[in-house]
Amino acid sequence: MSYNEQLRCDYLTTNHEGELAWRMTPEWELYTTVVTMMGVEDKFYESGEVRVRRVADLVRKCSPEFVARLAVYTREQMHLRSVPLLLLVELAQCQRGSSLISRAVARTVQRADEITELLMCYQWRTGRRNLKRLSSQLRKGLAEAFNKFDEYQFAKYNRKGRKVTLRDALVLVHPKPKDNVQSEIFRKILNGTLATPYTWETELSRVGKQHFKSKGDREKAIKHTWQELIASGRMGYMAMLRNLRNMILQGVDNGTIELICSKISNPDEVRKSKQLPFRFLSAYMQLIEGRQASEARQAILRPLKERRSHIQTKLDKLNAGKFSVWDSKVCRYHINKGNLAVTATIKGRLNFRHKTMHARYRFKKTRTFESLKENDLRLKIKLEKMLENLKKSILHAEGNCKEGKILNALENAVRVSSENIGGYDSNTRVLLASDTSGSMMQPVSRNSSVMCYHIGLLLSMLMKYRCKSAVAGMFGDFWKVYDMPSDNVLQNTVDMTKLEGEVGYSTNGYKVIEWLIKKGIEMDKVMLFTDCQLWDSNSRYGDHSLPEYWKQYKEMVAPNARLYIFDLAGYGQSPISMKRDDVFCIAGWSDKVFDILAALERGKSAIDEIRRIAV
Repeated sequence: MSYNEQLRCDYLTTNHEGELAWRMTPEWELYTTVVTMMGVEDKFYESGEVRVRRVADLVRKCSPEFVARLAVYTREQMHLRSVPLLLLVELAQCQRGSSLISRAVARTVQRADEITELLMCYQWRTGRRNLKRLSSQLRKGLAEAFNKFDEYQFAKYNRKGRKVTLRDALVLVHPKPKDNVQSEIFRKILNGTLATPYTWETELSRVGKQHFKSKGDREKAIKHTWQELIASGRMGYMAMLRNLRNMILQGVDNGTIELICSKISNPDEVRKSKQLPFRFLSAYMQLIEGRQASEARQAILRPLKERRSHIQTKLDKLNAGKFSVWDSKVCRYHINKGNLAVTATIKGRLNFRHKTMHARYRFKKTRTFESLKENDLRLKIKLEKMLENLKKSILHAEGNCKEGKILNALENAVRVSSENIGGYDSNTRVLLASDTSGSMMQPVSRNSSVMCYHIGLLLSMLMKYRCKSAVAGMFGDFWKVYDMPSDNVLQNTVDMTKLEGEVGYSTNGYKVIEWLIKKGIEMDKVMLFTDCQLWDSNSRYGDHSLPEYWKQYKEMVAPNARLYIFDLAGYGQSPISMKRDDVFCIAGWSDKVFDILAALERGKSAIDEIRRIAV
């Protein structure tokens, strides 16, 4: 079956901006919607609740077999967690009496906590707090899922305070233990006697609860714990990515940094971790922010360090009773060298001046000498605080070198994601256009700093790294090409995020093709990374459109060119008819989109890849 046979349902509609668009078939719309969901998150044009209702409606329009396969695909290939469970819950409400659901559940649940998450999703979507009416097929699938985990896995994800616990799930589904060992594990779940697992969270929590003589002792203990966790290999890949900045701030030694870099950049570890590419970008951006803050702090504290040495010398003299000037006639005490000036007069007024501190104090004439000593004490206390800050600044300076090593390791790790890009050699001419419109300035999840347009830029830079004959740029109000080095994937992405305002915040995708026509540049492949809400900001009547310019480009410049639309938002609309044999749709944030590109070279599609999955 050819790629576009699935899209023969070519109905015209309008997108969220009121511009002409093409509606997808239910299967294609469901696919593009779920692979661009991290959870029930609001999008720019669509709330999370509206999207969930649309998913539920699409599930009922698609075949049960396709929905089950899509749930497995999103979990195993796209490495998503919440969306597959939502698909199975919706499928269970409209499909009964089939073992398809139980088989899909048993295969989709790959972590112990996903058992309880599926049940909570069921409560949420059905409105039934009582789980006794749970679908028999969901029960059967969850019972099989219980047999997949050991005591450590159950204990690790046996989180308290949830609406549904592992004990509730065990009582509900009554799984049959596969052996005596598992029977004992089930008994411990019921009794609440699972052994506390050794994880990085529990170990840090244990150290944090201990009593220490000083703050410095506590920091040393936490630093040692981080180093032990890395050296023992007990910290998972994702946990390491999320805590890179924390470990640097704690001042872990160079040996630990080398271990971290080795694990992060190891190709086998990268593949086994199943991390989405934007996870590497998120870690990279956090380190960059920390490095910039550290450098700024150093610039501020560097002159203070110089002043500290000079002031400390004067304080030593004060403590030793070696005063510079003392005139009993005017009762004047005066030190005025460098940055320190202290003056006392007979009028009962003391002036204390320093570049960073200013104070004026009154005192009795008979206690002039004692007042000076009191002010010296105050100065000493303030200087001690300065010294403490300087020590921290030195640690941050050392951290800069460590950050640089980890940044390089992250670059090496993300490059592994591009190894499976097929159909692109050094001679393939590719145009990479990233949408930086206002609607793309939406975080991928509520706890993430990575936005939708960041993912578009990252995917385009990965393609640029793989394709040496690639031209990359951004479009908004207009289209602009940026000459970026090929090797620095993450750094290029960060650099381009700083330039997004240069092209404006509209979604004039046609400007990309218009530029190719005017320049007469022949490309083999043109790729748009967008939310598919394209519109002409210069005219609300569609005088300039992507379909119009693509037709002209094919006729006038590049008859063999192919257009790839990377849908990063999943609103269910296409800016151009997918009925054409030279237009293709790809969706999602995972490096698995490159597998779809390889499938396209074989004449297949994302839908074909999903249908190949056996459930």
